Amino acid sequence: MRGNLLIAAIYLAGGVALFLLGLVILRENPRERINRVTSTMMFFGGLGPILGAFGTLVYYLNPTSHVLQTGFYYNFFYLWEFFFPQLVLFSLIFPREHKLIRRFPRIWIWIYLPHLFHMLVVLFFSNPAKIVSSLDPRRLGDNLGPFADAITLLLKTVTLFIAGIYHAHTKFFSSINLLYVITAILLMSRGYRALRDPLQKRQARLVLWGVRFSVGLYTVAILLPILTSLRMPIQLRSTLVIIALLTGAGSIAWAMVRHQFLGLRAIVRQSIVYSATTGVLLGTYLIVIRQMDRLVARTLGMQIPYLDIAFVVIAVIFFQPLLSRIEELSEGIFRRDRSDYRNILQRLTRDIISIFEVRQLQEKITTTLRAASLTDRAALLLPESKGSHFSTCASAQNAPGEVWLDRNGSAIKLMANARGPVALAEIKKLLDSEDREKLDQLEAHLLIPIAQRQELLGLLCLGNKMGARRYNFEDIAMLSVLANQLAIALVNSQLYQEAVEKRRIEEELARAREIQESLLPKVCPTGAGFLVSALSKPSRQVGGDYHDFVTVKDDVLGIAIGDVCGKGMPAALLMAVLQATFNAQVQNHLSVKETVSRVNAHIARFTDIDKFVTFFYGELDLNSGDFTYSNAGHNSPILLRADGQIQKLTTGGLILGFMDDAPYEEQTVPTGPGDSLFFYTDGITEAQNEAEEEFGEQRLIRFLLNRRSLTPQKLLDELFEQVNAFAGTMVQQQDDSTMVALQLVPHS
Repeated sequence: MRGNLLIAAIYLAGGVALFLLGLVILRENPRERINRVTSTMMFFGGLGPILGAFGTLVYYLNPTSHVLQTGFYYNFFYLWEFFFPQLVLFSLIFPREHKLIRRFPRIWIWIYLPHLFHMLVVLFFSNPAKIVSSLDPRRLGDNLGPFADAITLLLKTVTLFIAGIYHAHTKFFSSINLLYVITAILLMSRGYRALRDPLQKRQARLVLWGVRFSVGLYTVAILLPILTSLRMPIQLRSTLVIIALLTGAGSIAWAMVRHQFLGLRAIVRQSIVYSATTGVLLGTYLIVIRQMDRLVARTLGMQIPYLDIAFVVIAVIFFQPLLSRIEELSEGIFRRDRSDYRNILQRLTRDIISIFEVRQLQEKITTTLRAASLTDRAALLLPESKGSHFSTCASAQNAPGEVWLDRNGSAIKLMANARGPVALAEIKKLLDSEDREKLDQLEAHLLIPIAQRQELLGLLCLGNKMGARRYNFEDIAMLSVLANQLAIALVNSQLYQEAVEKRRIEEELARAREIQESLLPKVCPTGAGFLVSALSKPSRQVGGDYHDFVTVKDDVLGIAIGDVCGKGMPAALLMAVLQATFNAQVQNHLSVKETVSRVNAHIARFTDIDKFVTFFYGELDLNSGDFTYSNAGHNSPILLRADGQIQKLTTGGLILGFMDDAPYEEQTVPTGPGDSLFFYTDGITEAQNEAEEEFGEQRLIRFLLNRRSLTPQKLLDELFEQVNAFAGTMVQQQDDSTMVALQLVPHS
């Protein structure tokens, strides 16, 4: 009898624990369907063991009582079987909302219908004899005469029929409960396999296995003996039911505390830990102290009340320190949980500092947000670098492909003015049909703008929370903080990408400069009767200035200089075309003007009209001293006579590339020992100082006259220093600068 009483106490404790657990879940967020469904399942699940414990206690206290034999008690006991349809309803929502619950919101009525019918049957047909007695024809007196016996026989037949139906129904209905259990387990298993997020799988795994194990034990202990000929000792059945209660309630409670099941806040989880601590102390008192008290009384033959008093004193003294210690341990265990919001913020802030690749940052953001909000739908939309769209850059597994939103569309405009996370349902009516369709394609439920200084840097789209729960205040606060952190991370990522791109361009320009330098003469030609030097300084890493020396035939030196319109890489590419074209035409040994004409035709044929080249080409006969040239719109080279006279070489034609059939002229001028030729590009004469005054052609001529005794190399070096000194701090803004100096000397 005492064993039955202990079992009843455990039943009662388990049932009350289920009731309290359901109450905690319902109080946390009664507006959420998953909370209501789970708490109702806990209530029905706790009703069975409570009624069972109540019956055992009543029988223990008063064995002669007939309360347990009343139909009222048994009919009320059947209420707990509503646990099974509630379990199926729970499986349609957890761990993922099934499509049936979305298509048929009132499906719960059909799920409950068999059990409602069962309840009506047990209420009205549990006592067929009583029904027949209430219809006894003898109550009508002798009016029926000979028909009374026939009616009585008919009623007895009906009574036997109703009793048979009732017995068959009550036995058969256990198979309905078993079918509900199997259906619920299959639905939950299917939903679990559809999960992709590791946190959701960890959270759901514990609850699912707890429910499976507890329902499975209950099936073995209660349902199978009813449906089959299986016979099991009452103690074993009671033990299995107790284990089922502890497993089911314990798995859900542990999931709440450890894995934030149902999104319970920390204060609720700590209250569960507090209750568990109190329960441990109470259990210690009931199991240990009371047994010690009985042992001492049996040994000494007398009661010692001081043992209970001592335990109470010890409990009062050590309860708070013990509770604090347990809370510290639970804090260390539970707050290290990777789903805790504070840990998520700290971890993400730490990680994004070291992530600069946009793709890695996108994946980190979406993965973290899926874990933080317990949703398997998270997508990040970022603006395209050169476009009018925000497009998805990273999305959850099994999510749709790339989705884009127009920068000038209704969704982006609304989110640009938002000051925090916005539920899609709140703005859906304000969206145009195209944006509404694309957000539905992403299964978006919550939109989080990522902005800095009123500039929208990106848009986060989150799906529903697991179990179709709402985002609560704590979620919104966490997501707002995360959005600020992500804005900083995105800005850092953009700056990093710009730095990488700049470094890449610089490396390409450095390589291009090496290639360009390889196209220009590495050394100047030498020979009897002349000295020649060249100096070229691009304003950037590559430039559009060109000069070259060619040997047309014996004792004839060809000199070319050009300036391509523009600067940088485009000018360098056109300069390379000019170099290749010029060298190809020189090999034909044509006249100077014909060479220039063919170079022009080629440049005009393969370039746009806004891409042109100023060009000068001349050939010096080293024997006669005659210099034949053609100037295609270039800065006029200067012929400096030995007696100080100046002659500009201007004869030629239009710039190259303007007209493919432009005519060109050539002119031959005589030169002699002591004369000098100076070729240059406009980077020399157009160099400006801070007063925007140009160096100019007159300063150049005065410098050449004053320094005409210098060798060509020294002349160019001093001239370049002079130009830089004139420009001062503006030197970095100068155009490409190229100079060639040739001096005729007597034959040795």
